[in-house]
Amino acid sequence: MGSFDPIHTGHINMIRESLNYVDKVIVVPSGHNPWKKAEPAPFDIRVKMIEVSIKPFFNRVEVSGIENTFEPPYYANKPLNYFRDKYKDDELYIICGSDTAGKIQYWKNANTDILPYFKIISIDRDDSLTRGIKKEFKSRTIKVLDENGNEKYRYEHIYVEPSFTISSTLIRNFIKEDKRVYPLIPYEVECIIKDNKLYLA
Repeated sequence: MGSFDPIHTGHINMIRESLNYVDKVIVVPSGHNPWKKAEPAPFDIRVKMIEVSIKPFFNRVEVSGIENTFEPPYYANKPLNYFRDKYKDDELYIICGSDTAGKIQYWKNANTDILPYFKIISIDRDDSLTRGIKKEFKSRTIKVLDENGNEKYRYEHIYVEPSFTISSTLIRNFIKEDKRVYPLIPYEVECIIKDNKLYLA
């Protein structure tokens, strides 16, 4: 789950790594993240960028446009409730970056709709969680505590050796500055961005 505005090689690497732990990944682009002020690129275009990027994974990865069927505000519990009902016989995971995993406790209805039903896999994409720690682990369990120091939930944290830090914000800034963005994003995604004149202002 995320804005994917636009999807980039960091996201794709997270998907690839996740497939070592789960059978299938569903990429869920969000509507307008209520925590972000700037409007994202149009939803259908972001879906199209994801579709061309996940083709090499064949049927192990798909994109869902379910978020676009909900009325704003777009909170994560809405699509998660949908998937919980649709895949009620399966073990479900939220796959996210290390910058997000510790914040899930603050998501809307986290205690009732999310944490009891979903396991969490965190992927160290920006080194923020483990900066300064020698990377001698492939994965480890991390506990999240509440304000009283009691364990609220725990998640599996996976370390992936990063070649560099990359984010959608970086990509958008590069485009504004007329800098080259390929191969930080797939070539097909770059073409969609250019055709639709995205991120120029």
